[in-house]
Amino acid sequence: VFVRCVGFIQSSSRATALVLACTCGHADVVDLLIERGASLKTKDRLGRDLLAHASSRGHVAVVRRLLQTRPESLQFEVDDADRSPV
Repeated sequence: VFVRCVGFIQSSSRATALVLACTCGHADVVDLLIERGASLKTKDRLGRDLLAHASSRGHVAVVRRLLQTRPESLQFEVDDADRSPV
């Protein structure tokens, strides 16, 4: 899956396709990756989870999909800067 996300450098952040899709607001890609078994517990090197990436950029549709898909799989933890997406 190719996810275009302008201004986001994948190699420096160890971002997965799902992280990029959440960061850039590609809700349909998020759905596809979750259907194919992508882990919802993914975090980047700064400790930010999928919900943090989507919510910090205002991607409401992605946040809703994450919360509706498998909320028990999401982690509501703080990142390395003590920030929480909720």
